[in-house]
Amino acid sequence: MSAGGSSSPRVIIRPSQPSESVYRSRPTKALDAFQGAFAGYLACTISLEQFRAVVAECVDDTYELAKVFGNSIAAAFSAHCVPPEDYRVLQADLANLPRHKRARRESERSSRALRGRFLIQKRVAVGGVGILYRALDRRREELGYDNAMVAIKMLGEQLRRSPEALRSLQCEVRNARRLDHPNIRKVFELDRCRAGYFITMEWLEGESLAIRLDRTGSRAMPAPAAFAILAEIAAGLMHAHERGIVHGDMKPGNVFVTTEGRVKLLDFGQAYSFGATPGLPAGPAISPAYASCELHEGARPEFSDDIFALAVMAYRMLAGARPFGRYSPPKAEEAGIRVLRPAGLDERQWRMLQRGLAWRREDRPLSVREFIHGILPHPAPERQPGKENLHVAA
Repeated sequence: MSAGGSSSPRVIIRPSQPSESVYRSRPTKALDAFQGAFAGYLACTISLEQFRAVVAECVDDTYELAKVFGNSIAAAFSAHCVPPEDYRVLQADLANLPRHKRARRESERSSRALRGRFLIQKRVAVGGVGILYRALDRRREELGYDNAMVAIKMLGEQLRRSPEALRSLQCEVRNARRLDHPNIRKVFELDRCRAGYFITMEWLEGESLAIRLDRTGSRAMPAPAAFAILAEIAAGLMHAHERGIVHGDMKPGNVFVTTEGRVKLLDFGQAYSFGATPGLPAGPAISPAYASCELHEGARPEFSDDIFALAVMAYRMLAGARPFGRYSPPKAEEAGIRVLRPAGLDERQWRMLQRGLAWRREDRPLSVREFIHGILPHPAPERQPGKENLHVAA
């Protein structure tokens, strides 16, 4: 029976003492509070929930105190003074509390730092480079914009002193100034606060193509929806290519479908720009399933590599599976994998899809325009990627 339901006291075990280094680095007030509450819990003078509340208050955003508390609880459990169900609950608390407190501190620090203009509403996601927040831009609100919400990408704590991470943000803003297209997410500006550098971007409601494909599983998307999405991806890519910018990391996770059915390309932060300033990133970290053989070999991204990734996404949508299965493109080439024709494609469409999936650049279509013209049905579909019940935002 848990502490809340037991009336007879348990044998009281004095909580294990932390090392002197912990005492030096953490206030003893939290340790004293824990020890007093633990003794009360073991004596059944306070309930499990009351003890959990004290533990939650005492644990900080590191794992030092959580480890000390966990050792004390484990010793009492070994002495049969803590019921198994209580022990599992308490250990789960101690495993999760530091992480949750760290996330809360991060959000609060960002909110305080950006309070002058941006009111942080929630943390949306954590990526490889930064943390994404949803925020109200009070300046846009004052100026009467229909939508004053913005997305804020802030460098993560471990990357705030990284010159490469800062250059990635600078590159994303620099590229955005050359890209103005309804199928590319708008990036507004680069700024800094006490918490570090951040960029503000267009806020989007909807979901990524990756989430949509995960939901369909091994089933192909309806052809009209797949072709409509492909047409909009191609439109955004053509705009970038015409301005000398290669995305270099095209994949479903960087394609967003809004609740209105508009497709947006994301994350030009490490895109390669022909004629770029020396010292800027030469190319992105690749996504193995969608990266061409040349990118796997370390070559600089070219327009053809975006076409290859677009062809892989097209196959995934139309066939319900990746063209090379579990193999990366280089491994598939080495193994002599033959790509099967998706149902519903005529000869013209299939030939163009095969060219887009060619192992080598010289065998692929010369442009996104050529590829999309050859794979879309005639006449091309109207823009209707689908207005499903979307719930994820970015």
